[in-house]
Amino acid sequence: MKYKFDHIIRRTGTCCEKWDNNKNVFGRDDILPMWVADMDFPAPSEAIDAIKKRLSHPILGYTFPKEEAYLSVINKMKRAHQTDIKQKDIVFCDGVVGGIHTAVKLLTKEEDNILILEPVYHPFKMAIKDLNRNPVISNLLLKDGRYEMDFQDIIEKIKYTKMIIFCSPHNPAGRVWQEEELIKLGEIIEKSESLIISDEIHCDLIYKGFKHIPFLKACPNLRDRLITFIAPSKTYNLAGLSQSLAIITDCDIREKFIKGNAFRNYGNLLGIEALTAAYDFGDEYLKELMEYIEGNKDYFIKYVKENIKKINVIKPEGTYLLWVDFKGLNLSSEALDDLILNKARLGLNNGKMFGEAGDFYYRFNIGCPREYIEEALKRLQDAVNSI
Repeated sequence: MKYKFDHIIRRTGTCCEKWDNNKNVFGRDDILPMWVADMDFPAPSEAIDAIKKRLSHPILGYTFPKEEAYLSVINKMKRAHQTDIKQKDIVFCDGVVGGIHTAVKLLTKEEDNILILEPVYHPFKMAIKDLNRNPVISNLLLKDGRYEMDFQDIIEKIKYTKMIIFCSPHNPAGRVWQEEELIKLGEIIEKSESLIISDEIHCDLIYKGFKHIPFLKACPNLRDRLITFIAPSKTYNLAGLSQSLAIITDCDIREKFIKGNAFRNYGNLLGIEALTAAYDFGDEYLKELMEYIEGNKDYFIKYVKENIKKINVIKPEGTYLLWVDFKGLNLSSEALDDLILNKARLGLNNGKMFGEAGDFYYRFNIGCPREYIEEALKRLQDAVNSI
């Protein structure tokens, strides 16, 4: 294999949010961090080389995406997801979360209702509340260890909503929605007046036996209501470059988004270079990455099943995130928080941040060398055994 994902690369001292900010985030700095969704792996060498090449020119002024960047996105969507888009559909921007804020601000009004399916990536609700809109919650249903949409509940609630913000693949539960599920959701949306934002930032991180279907491909009849966000940041560990893009096929929505995004356009010069190289030359990196992460996932699930039997891992179909259920320990929410942070000394995402349905869950980031996972599970086992 070309990439050695087992190799430990120390990130402390690099202004790393994940490793250098634990005192501020968790109140102590002796924890093993497995929270924020970036990986402890190097980016593809092709992306690093592209950045180095651009840095050989000493002026780093205002920029715009070159033709090759658009073609990289178009070819990647066609090659990886069998979805055809045009150059005019692509709007470069400086981050998915910022793009969602922009879309909510421009396409809805204050006091509008916006539907989200919880538990779900917490910045969705933050964007809604920050912009004085009202979050409407439909809880996902956990059936036989797998989350499903509550379509009947969505039918009732979408009648009163202006927009739905959808997560595909799902963060934190790792669901990769099947085409028939997307079509059914699309049929519900079509009968309403709702717009849809589809956050597909994890679209390339899919385990064997599953397939990501872009919402645009599953429901082309909704293309005049849809904004899809993607980015190379999760796939190729380029989050620090804040480079993403929106796919918007409707001219009116696209023009509103571009004008409203005027001072956040394009992302940044080095991000565009890295995106282009990663999308053009990163397929082998992604293949090896997913083989390694799938090994991490299998190791984690097997270890828990054999050694920490009172907790339960929701088996993911995609992403490098694991959603773990601790209800079997029969602890209070406060006692569980203490167990994780102070006894196991793990820095994790508390499930409550993903909505009320996330209470007694924690999200683990397994995009790291196996050695970190082994240490985390040993700490967790010792902490549980101490109860």
